[in-house]
Amino acid sequence: MGKRRALFLVVEGIDGSGKATQASLLANWLTKEGLKVETFELPGESPAGGLIKRCLRGEEPLPSPEEFALLYASDRFHHLPMLLNALSESDVVIFDRYTASNMAYQGARVPPERREAFLKWLKDVEDPLPRPDLIFFLDVEPEAARELVEKRGWLDRNEEWLDYQKEVHSLYVKLSDGEGWVRVMCTEGGVVLPPERIHIILKGILLERFPHLLSRCE
Repeated sequence: MGKRRALFLVVEGIDGSGKATQASLLANWLTKEGLKVETFELPGESPAGGLIKRCLRGEEPLPSPEEFALLYASDRFHHLPMLLNALSESDVVIFDRYTASNMAYQGARVPPERREAFLKWLKDVEDPLPRPDLIFFLDVEPEAARELVEKRGWLDRNEEWLDYQKEVHSLYVKLSDGEGWVRVMCTEGGVVLPPERIHIILKGILLERFPHLLSRCE
């Protein structure tokens, strides 16, 4: 009997929602439990990834939603061999954003009357990629997320537009409800919950959904 595929997890959310922090906390916890964990944060070092980063920094014109979506998809396909190897050789694979972010961020730039067709087209484009076992959507109110982003000391082109982040957040919520993602409320009274508290929530969900998760190392 062959080795089972790694558990494939994705942490999603708008800019400043704490995705990288939660992905890192999950990876550290699972590693301490004895599991082999691989983490990914794309776009990465690929021709498409380099162009994406230049666009976000304002060094290149912002492509159309379709063009930008294809760039992100191209970067993921570039890293597909690494992902397939991680799924084969690890116990858990964690992505800080994956295909869902393409749907939310580029879909938010498409007029409402064309959005459904755009999302269907994009899902078909990225359909050959491996599907996650669980997607966490960290639901942080855009105003609260912006405060965290400003504390970082820099804003990329997407983060400069609060109205855009609100549109992205709204689409994330809609997609989360329709796609069966796990929506995790991360703010109370307009204030983002402490990272450790959010981490405890994610751990609880994981252990409930996958009760034999920690036995993968045995």
